[in-house]
Amino acid sequence: MIHKLEVEEYKILWSLYQNLRFNLVVDSIINGTTPAWAFVDQKPNPGSGLLWNKQDALLLAGDAGNEEFNLSLGEILIQEIMPDARTRYIPEISFYCDASTWESRLETILKGRGIQKASRRFYQYDKLEFDWRSQIPLGYEIRPIDASLLESNEFDNVDQVVGWVKSFWYSNLDFVKKVSDTA
Repeated sequence: MIHKLEVEEYKILWSLYQNLRFNLVVDSIINGTTPAWAFVDQKPNPGSGLLWNKQDALLLAGDAGNEEFNLSLGEILIQEIMPDARTRYIPEISFYCDASTWESRLETILKGRGIQKASRRFYQYDKLEFDWRSQIPLGYEIRPIDASLLESNEFDNVDQVVGWVKSFWYSNLDFVKKVSDTA
């Protein structure tokens, strides 16, 4: 069995996704900031789950041995996620998971659609050891992404910035409000 969660239900995913929180989109989805779809094997205490950020990331967590869930995920991928991704010209989707448990299950989930393994390393730092401001080349500036920047025509790539914002927030206004709330 598989259940699609409503945004208000995402909070039940915290314990399931602890090991994937290095990917910042996990917190953003569960907090309701990033538009996403969430699927679990059971409510209110899921043992297996899938998060899709409606872009390029699928995050698998929990019990990889739940074959009923895995088969249902394959159907969800083929019938819902992949067609939606195609309509928005998303060329590929990456799975993030605990490879030691999920990797062997991906063939079942993807039903022979093909997998290319790509390893990633995630780094974190405690503090910057240099004054980054002194490294900005002449003629350049660091500006916050705010409403005036998102509405401006003074940059050639502002539409790419707007596209990025709309990939991870519900609207430009939602982004600006969330950013100003945390500043």
